[in-house]
Amino acid sequence: YVCLALGCQQSPFKRVADLDRHQKTVHMSDEDKEKFYCDYKTCPRNENPFSRLEWLRNHLRNYHNEDLHKKHKQSSKHKQSSSELLRERNVRYKWWRCYTCLVRVKTEDGFKCSHCEQWCESDRASLR
Repeated sequence: YVCLALGCQQSPFKRVADLDRHQKTVHMSDEDKEKFYCDYKTCPRNENPFSRLEWLRNHLRNYHNEDLHKKHKQSSKHKQSSSELLRERNVRYKWWRCYTCLVRVKTEDGFKCSHCEQWCESDRASLR
């Protein structure tokens, strides 16, 4: 899949989703780009947004040490190491964060995200 933007020298993409992401992040004006803000009030990224949701997800996992998985093919070996890694993370007992849309969901409201309808992973839910 080739970018048809005038003067773009980007090599072809293997997937249409990659081309779409390229067009949105490289060729859109800043005011038209979707912005993803960190919802921690004291975080510098609360005012300085990310241009991609996955970058915000990585930030929440790495900077705030949230219990968000890295998505992998699930082997039994990986499931075990994943559970061990979760124990080292900051687990909030009053809320959990949806992996898909990154919305905070109150634990008292259950483990299905009301925003995107995705369920919290069972190992993450069991920690709460």
